[in-house]
Amino acid sequence: MTAVKLPKFKIPGEPDRYRLTATGITREPTPSLQSVQFWFRTRLVSAIGRAVDGYHLNVLRLRVDPSPLQQFIHGVVGFAPQLVRSFVQRVFSEWFLPTNIVLKTERQGKEEEHGDADELMDTEIRAYERLKPVQGVVVPVYYGQVRCNGCRSIIVQDVGGASLREPEGMLLELDEFVRLLEECYTALISFGVNLEDSQLGNFILVDGKVMAVDLEMVSFYRTEDEMKQFMYMDISELARRYRDHRKYLRREDWLEAET
Repeated sequence: MTAVKLPKFKIPGEPDRYRLTATGITREPTPSLQSVQFWFRTRLVSAIGRAVDGYHLNVLRLRVDPSPLQQFIHGVVGFAPQLVRSFVQRVFSEWFLPTNIVLKTERQGKEEEHGDADELMDTEIRAYERLKPVQGVVVPVYYGQVRCNGCRSIIVQDVGGASLREPEGMLLELDEFVRLLEECYTALISFGVNLEDSQLGNFILVDGKVMAVDLEMVSFYRTEDEMKQFMYMDISELARRYRDHRKYLRREDWLEAET
């Protein structure tokens, strides 16, 4: 039996389920398109994309431009035996990146608010390494570390979906919201990773599950009992924020009751 405490009262007139309004679908502001280049091991990667939102300008959702050399390598490797293909893809993974990726660069000039940028990225990389068995399931796949425009960056999977703060991620009933978050937290806890910065925007709803992103503020030293206690507290608080933010989005005509 879950120990998560749902909000004690229901907002008057609050429906059980929501859907996007016709105007809400088209109102989301779009960050500026930009082109980037960076070396990833032996490959110069060229890509085009946008920041994931107006606040996380250091996180870009990119579409990788295929190069003639990449196409040649894929063609040659495609004729090799399976064992050889697997070996080449593992050793030279930079040539087998998916078309859609996320590039996250160290925060610049925000040490007082978030902490030391190098330490935050070290923590995030360590978290991905510890969570390797559930990459692509509970957290994005981690591809590696690069430098972009002189700044330290990491490449991770673009899982798609919508964050639990976006209108598209606000369509869950509270019971379903709690269940999906609890499944995500439980998986993280099983690998000794405790989230220290639980925000709705740090979770992505995709394909009927919730994935955790933005792992720069996690800890690895808490006991399992401590992590479970924090999990129940976090999810209870997130459920309250989810309910309240849905009310705001409904008032602003982003959401409407599903009939």
